[in-house]
Amino acid sequence: MSTLSDALFSKSIQAILGQLFLRPEGMHLRALMSRTGISSASAQRELGKLTEAGLLLREEVGRVLLYKPNPDSPIFSELSAIIRKTFGVADTIKAMLLPFSERIERAFLYGSVAKGLDTAASDIDLLVLADDLGSADLYPELVALEARLGRKISLTVYRPAEFRKKIAARNHFLVSVMAGPKIELIGAQDGAQ
Repeated sequence: MSTLSDALFSKSIQAILGQLFLRPEGMHLRALMSRTGISSASAQRELGKLTEAGLLLREEVGRVLLYKPNPDSPIFSELSAIIRKTFGVADTIKAMLLPFSERIERAFLYGSVAKGLDTAASDIDLLVLADDLGSADLYPELVALEARLGRKISLTVYRPAEFRKKIAARNHFLVSVMAGPKIELIGAQDGAQ
């Protein structure tokens, strides 16, 4: 089955845009190749197309070419949202959670990532509802993913009953999280509200 991101972008474009929009300060070609596994020729070809289209900026820093998202592109905000919701941070974290999906009632991103206000230095806020899964179960995968993304993942895990009890008691943190935007990763949107 084709995903939304596959219908819109090739795998190499997804990988490049996903990496660059995670790091708006930019990346050089070798770093992109290392993080995406794309060959030099393919990466240069795709970067050329994206730069020509005005979606990326190419900047010389010393003897290194740096590529970064172009905030002046007329579709920058929309493209950022698409990347964030399909193959950026959300897709990467969802892929990490999928082996645990049978044990997870619900998982979503909240905070600056969900609001579209995150920066390269922002942590990624992840909330997981699960009865028999804890932080320790996810820790090895989280550490590997943090290294891959170059960002800290702030994980909060609740048992569903405890979560509902805290919501009913108007727990300030959870009420605030639930009132804000979320990027759903696993579970029904109305399953825990």
